[in-house]
Amino acid sequence: MRPINFSFKILPGIFLLFLAGIAPAYGAFSGSDLRLDTDPAQNTSFAPQMAADNSGHVYAVWVDERNGFPSNNIFFNRSDDSGASWLVSDIALDTTGVQGQTGSLQIYTDDSGHVYIAWIRGNQDMLMMVSGDYGQNFNTHVLDTGGPAWRSNIVNHFDVSFNQNGNVCAVWDGGGVDDEIYINCSNDFGVNWFSSYRQVNSNVPYPYDVHQEPTVCLDDTGRVYAAWVDNRGATGGEKLIYFNVSNDYGQTWPTDQGITGGSGTVTYHPQMRCDNGGNAYLAFQFHKYGLPANEYLYFGHSADYGVSWLGFTLLGGFTENFQLESDNAGHVYAAWSDVQNSPYKKLKFSRSANYGWTWGTAAQVSNANDVQNGNFRFVNRGRELSILWENNEPWQGIYFNRSTNYGASWQAADIRVDNNPGSTIGTGKPSLAAGINGNIYAAWEDERNGIKDIYFNSGNFYDLNAIALEADYILACQANDSQQPFYGAINNIYGQDPTWIVPRENALAILGLIEASRVLGGSNYLTRANLAADYLVSVQNPGDGAWYDQYDKMTPFLLSRSPTQTSEVMIAFYKLGYNAARYNAMKKGVQYLMACQDPLNKLGNDDGLVGGGKDADEVYSTWRWASDNAFSYWALKGAEAWALQAGEPAFADQCRLAAADILKGLNRSLYISDTNHPDYGSWYKTIDQNGQPVNENIHEWINYAPQMIDVPAVGVGSTLVGNWIHNKLQDTSGALKTDDDAFATRLSPGLSFQASLAWSDLGQALYAGNAMSWALSSGLWQQTPDGNGISGGWIDWIDSGTPTDWWLRFIDTSFYSIA
Repeated sequence: MRPINFSFKILPGIFLLFLAGIAPAYGAFSGSDLRLDTDPAQNTSFAPQMAADNSGHVYAVWVDERNGFPSNNIFFNRSDDSGASWLVSDIALDTTGVQGQTGSLQIYTDDSGHVYIAWIRGNQDMLMMVSGDYGQNFNTHVLDTGGPAWRSNIVNHFDVSFNQNGNVCAVWDGGGVDDEIYINCSNDFGVNWFSSYRQVNSNVPYPYDVHQEPTVCLDDTGRVYAAWVDNRGATGGEKLIYFNVSNDYGQTWPTDQGITGGSGTVTYHPQMRCDNGGNAYLAFQFHKYGLPANEYLYFGHSADYGVSWLGFTLLGGFTENFQLESDNAGHVYAAWSDVQNSPYKKLKFSRSANYGWTWGTAAQVSNANDVQNGNFRFVNRGRELSILWENNEPWQGIYFNRSTNYGASWQAADIRVDNNPGSTIGTGKPSLAAGINGNIYAAWEDERNGIKDIYFNSGNFYDLNAIALEADYILACQANDSQQPFYGAINNIYGQDPTWIVPRENALAILGLIEASRVLGGSNYLTRANLAADYLVSVQNPGDGAWYDQYDKMTPFLLSRSPTQTSEVMIAFYKLGYNAARYNAMKKGVQYLMACQDPLNKLGNDDGLVGGGKDADEVYSTWRWASDNAFSYWALKGAEAWALQAGEPAFADQCRLAAADILKGLNRSLYISDTNHPDYGSWYKTIDQNGQPVNENIHEWINYAPQMIDVPAVGVGSTLVGNWIHNKLQDTSGALKTDDDAFATRLSPGLSFQASLAWSDLGQALYAGNAMSWALSSGLWQQTPDGNGISGGWIDWIDSGTPTDWWLRFIDTSFYSIA
């Protein structure tokens, strides 16, 4: 697994006004770049690599000749304030005076201060330098020692993967007569490693066989996936892809398997990514015999922890220097240089939003038609994707583009990153990292001083003041008397004496505080979010495990129990991170959701859907709502993940099966698949005990809220849904009205924000931009203190053009505005 911001797909990133066709509201790269290397002499510095964490730490490492050619020493610098300032003098990490493979240098970081720097040293050792204190001190580990006596100590290629729990693995190929695949791993953040490395390929070593260019991916469950180029089974000089997987963090490896074939040969370095749900992804370039001399980019996918591979998808032809990325939410991305019209090269991009099952059409993401071949970097962070490249003709420079909707669309104009004074002065080898506060960090080689130096620039794309305003409003709605049993409860509307507490809105408030903590830093937002979670644990119904629909302090006020209330609380618990007390609450919540499924089966409606929960009379509702089921799906998936973490695989399997039943029901009973239906492509809002729509004129928007946006049900990613929302519910002003005809004159910023998130993911930037523009100009945002001295919050609606009930500033709108 790569250093990405891991999150369940139900949790939104920051939605930006930086979509194609919409001018950026905030942020850009700094007007002035700066030189990073501090060598006072005219020595070459080149091949920079960057990494950043969630706490404002930024790291840069590069190759340097200041100690005399051909020493190619490794130098390092760091920033502890999001790139605003750097160490006065950079640090030499390796000055052994031997020439290393400069193109091999890599750097990685987690979110707890661990920095991993790896390269192939001059005598071709696999070298790893590790810091556990945010780059202040480093320890050196030579990973290719302690192996078989015949080991020739030559490394040609390597790859590294790690997770946030302290597991790190490096894989490499040996050169010479023992050209095999080896791995060494650590389970304590790189402090200690295997005493003797392991062999990953299971064949008996045979001189001059090809086992080269390995790639590795490590998840959080103990799986380590490795793939490499291999000539076993070839009949005419072909090179194939072989694969293996370890289930114990790289300790032991079973028999490997060949997973590709065909008349041709694999070329360039394959790349592998994975998630925590058993999905492993592989991309490689393949030269087909008998076809024009170009490379074809293929993608393969395993959905069962590498046991089987589901065929290979052609992503593009005439491809070079590709990059594969993915997240834990089913998004998979590929970027590459398109050389069909060489020497003019384009930067192409394609994505899958459903775990690699289907892919969109490849699109050009740079406006320039001559990108320097291979010199680009691509990073993903939640819904935000960034790409940086070296432009070639007709102008030299480092350029940037960005997507805020999982790659569905990209901004209309490229951004120049460097301040190089001329268009012919060389720039190249850009490196890219994404950090806290929406910051983007770029470094590159620059020859403006007559020789290659390392230059740096950063950009910011968030409105931090607006996020802070709404997060602080959420805090103003929270009970802060630690002596009261309802300490931490968040009211719908601000006040110190909460009498109107809705569990799902507390859950949304928690999600908003988590987002605020992520982009603003500091511990207060997370501390207060945890207080709200503790309160929710305290009011869970011990009898059936549900949360009531509303509370007056500690007392249930509305006795109905919607599955949505229980599910959204569980989702918020998951996002806060594993906690034993909350896991126990999650288990009780799962039993409630499963109990809501049982009455339907007893009635013979075996569609797998969760019913509407318990009414105040303690009777289970047999109506089934799309929203209940969409939220319940993700609550069950969160519980499944925690059950695996807690070592309870049987319970995890129960959660997995229940979630799978919900998906079947959504697809079979709620999705409108009739192409002649006027609302084809959307979902029925609710169906009765006989499976019939209760009111066919009202339909559910699974694409409407961010918690629903990526439910892997039929049609979720279809623009038909976005069109349906626009045509049926978007006012000519851009505002969103309710789908309830009784309130058709109400226009709501909360609905507008939610719909904008859906349209953003669907690439429908015009609809999203109009909705956002209306909300921001509606006058419903409390940006100055009111009569009670409280700022922030949004008036819930305008009715016939007049805002009524100015006190109605609900928490959920604050969350959606942050998102």
